[in-house]
Amino acid sequence: MAKKFMNNRVKFQYNEHNKDAYYMLTVVPGKETIKLPRTAMDVETAHKGAVVKCMNANCAARNKVLMPFDYHYAFFHKTRAFFVTKLSKNGQPVECVGYKHNNSRDIEVHDKMGPKAILAQGLADKVITLSPLLPPRKRKPSDDKARPNRNRPATIKRPSRAVARGAAARAIDAGLFVPELHEKTLKKAA
Repeated sequence: MAKKFMNNRVKFQYNEHNKDAYYMLTVVPGKETIKLPRTAMDVETAHKGAVVKCMNANCAARNKVLMPFDYHYAFFHKTRAFFVTKLSKNGQPVECVGYKHNNSRDIEVHDKMGPKAILAQGLADKVITLSPLLPPRKRKPSDDKARPNRNRPATIKRPSRAVARGAAARAIDAGLFVPELHEKTLKKAA
């Protein structure tokens, strides 16, 4: 197993209509760059807002022989791609290999406007480049002199909102479900 890094867990949301149906997977960073050729057929059979049935996941399934490892599922977020490589005894996903990809603009267009927009804009036939994930940079400890107002209390109290990430963000962009606000925000609005 490769070295683990700080963000070594990812939420695998396998059902785009139910945001509560997910597995937490251990992420192992990929080791080499992979290039996958995507075609119009991958886009035509894709589901809007889905992470497992999106155009890039269809492309990965069609080009499974180009992958340096065996995998069960592929799922794509806006900037990351994950390939489930290990299942438990019950058949539930446990571990995946993670990559970053260069295809976030196409995913946004597909999730907001659908596959016809991808085909009309000529973005269907493309090579997707999957690069290995890098560990986060280590930050230098900061001086209190460099940031004198660091311990100052905040002057404006704003209600916090939940920010959707990963599969939930793609489903919201596609209009499959509407995000709920925090309870604090709803109470203040009432």
